Amino acid sequence: MQLCYSCMHQINDKNLTTCPACGEPLDLSCDTTRFLKPGTVLQGKFIVGKILGAGGFGNTYIGWNKLLQCKVAIKEYFPRQLSYRTEENSTVSVSEATNQERFRAGLNQFLAEARGVAGLQNIKGIIQIYTFFEEYGTGYFVMEYLEGMDVKEVVWITKIAAESSLQCFIHFVKFIKEAFCIVILRRIIFMLQKMV
Repeated sequence: MQLCYSCMHQINDKNLTTCPACGEPLDLSCDTTRFLKPGTVLQGKFIVGKILGAGGFGNTYIGWNKLLQCKVAIKEYFPRQLSYRTEENSTVSVSEATNQERFRAGLNQFLAEARGVAGLQNIKGIIQIYTFFEEYGTGYFVMEYLEGMDVKEVVWITKIAAESSLQCFIHFVKFIKEAFCIVILRRIIFMLQKMV
């Protein structure tokens, strides 16, 4: 069985060149100096698909969990100003020896972010983190894949009414407040434990 690396649809017909579900070509390529090659397997169970987004500190891919048989999102720590990978190799390398400490500190912060979000799983609206790990010289976390549009798309593309936008914003603020309170409480408890 073959996967479409654009939508992770399972395809049984080996003669197809485009995905019947999303219409994208099945032979997907990318700039492998910046992104993992589609089809790369992480931890022996997560298949990397196409790039969903990239920023200064990392890349996000659609993926497939071979064990759970479901789509996932895979976030990769890849600070472009500090690191690189070669076309032949998926391993991330630090561009200069002087950047090694900054890269490691950023990687530790990236993995701490995954750990922190995973600790907030009981709050409605927090994305589920399945796992996080180091591989190929960098860090990854695997989370649930949510279909749909982001807030920017909802507001600008569909041009929803101002009242609906306001309701979404109010819900978002309540969610942030709840998550922030939990983080602050954990920090206070941690500080109190250090004092004892």
